[in-house]
Amino acid sequence: MLTVKDSAALKLTTNQVYEVAVANLRKATKVLTDVAKPVGQGQIGQLTGDYYHPSRLVLVDSWAPLARAQGGVLIVAAPATDAVLYIAEDSPVAIDALRTLAKNILGRAPNKLTGLLLRWTPAGWQIVP
Repeated sequence: MLTVKDSAALKLTTNQVYEVAVANLRKATKVLTDVAKPVGQGQIGQLTGDYYHPSRLVLVDSWAPLARAQGGVLIVAAPATDAVLYIAEDSPVAIDALRTLAKNILGRAPNKLTGLLLRWTPAGWQIVP
């Protein structure tokens, strides 16, 4: 693991450390489309059991194929450090269902992360109000 002290000794900028971390994440994980399959209306997809799953949110571009396969709609939640939930529709009912499941997981997870929902866009994630 690269520490702040290591990065200073290596004369790396914050951006360079970030780039190394992203490159390491890409190497350590399977291609997203190998582990996350498109879901239809009324379904909630799940990536669970791997602490790298929430980190994948940093790799915004890697979510593009899943979003395309779902008609351009991808909303995610990362309620625990080993879980990402996602849907392919943005109706109030679907968003409420995802939010409710995420809150339930967040409430009992030993390693809580966040109750926020995020909408994928090519430019980055946007918070779903």
